[in-house]
This record gives sequence, structure tokens and C-alpha cells, in this order.
Amino acid sequence: MLTLEQLKAIIPSTKLDYTNLIIALNDGMNEFSINTRLRVCSFLAQILHETGGLKWMRELGGDSYFKKYDGRKDLGNTQPGDGARYKGRGFFQLTGRANYKKYGEKLGLDLLTHPELAEGYTTAARVAGQYWVDHGLNTLADNEEITKITKKINGGVNGLADRKAWYAKCKKAIEIYES
Repeated sequence: MLTLEQLKAIIPSTKLDYTNLIIALNDGMNEFSINTRLRVCSFLAQILHETGGLKWMRELGGDSYFKKYDGRKDLGNTQPGDGARYKGRGFFQLTGRANYKKYGEKLGLDLLTHPELAEGYTTAARVAGQYWVDHGLNTLADNEEITKITKKINGGVNGLADRKAWYAKCKKAIEIYES
């Protein structure tokens, strides 16, 4: 279980709601067996990269930016405005009507009608945890396969150096406070 001291050492901030964040992360990690030091560090490193150190729980951009997602069949965006409606949200930036539908159904949440739910810590942790398990990332985390995990989350190696830096910071903070 991640402690408040560990989390604050990893992400020192005066703007985070640490109380709700730590509860959501621990509940989500527990639900999806992200329960070892290596798994927790890998999971957090990916979250911290995808959210800019938990600064962004939704993809940045205006209406014209999100038009690039409209009509994308690979994302299931079939309706006008789906690009903006189902933009990236949450810890892993869930994107596209099909993904909102899939993870909403898996978790018993109406993410199609209320996509903004994916921005909340609790839902973000559950969606990320479900995605983690769906893609076999616990096994990769057990073997410290950061590059392979990144490819499964990002589709490539975008931000790999940053993800590795977050991973090292997570490992250091967790080791210090485990002693």
C-alpha cells in the first residue's frame, strides 16, 4: 500500500488533494493486484507521465484540436463531436467513444453519458487499473519492462525518458519509506 509520505515524496505539491488521491490510488491498485513495489512504481510512473505529474486529468486542447479525433473509427468515434466529447481523460488519458464504452461497461459506470467521470481520481484509478490488467502489465512490471509497458499504454515510446525518471523517483521514495 502506498503511504501519504511516499506519495508526497514523489509528487511534492500544494495543489493536490492528497487525501482523496491516496485513497483512490490504493483502492484501484488493490482491486487490480498492483500490489508489489515494482508494480506500484511502474503504475505510478506511467500515470505521472501521462498526467504531467498529476497536473492534467484531461487532454489539453480546444475544439479545433479535438476535431482530429472526429470520425476516427479506430477510436469508435462515429458521431459529430465525439473527438471533444471523448478526449483523453484520467490517469492514462482514456480516449475515444469505444474505449469509454468498453471501460464503462467493465467497471459498471456510464462513461458514455458522463465522460467527465473519467477525470475523478476514483474512476481514473479504476480505469487505469482495468487497462493495466487487460494488457498484462503486472507481469511486465515484475520484470521492470518499462519500455514494453510504455508501448502498451502509449502505442510507442513517447516520453520514455520521462517515464523512466518517474519510475526511478518512485522506487527511491518507496524504498526510503519502507525502511
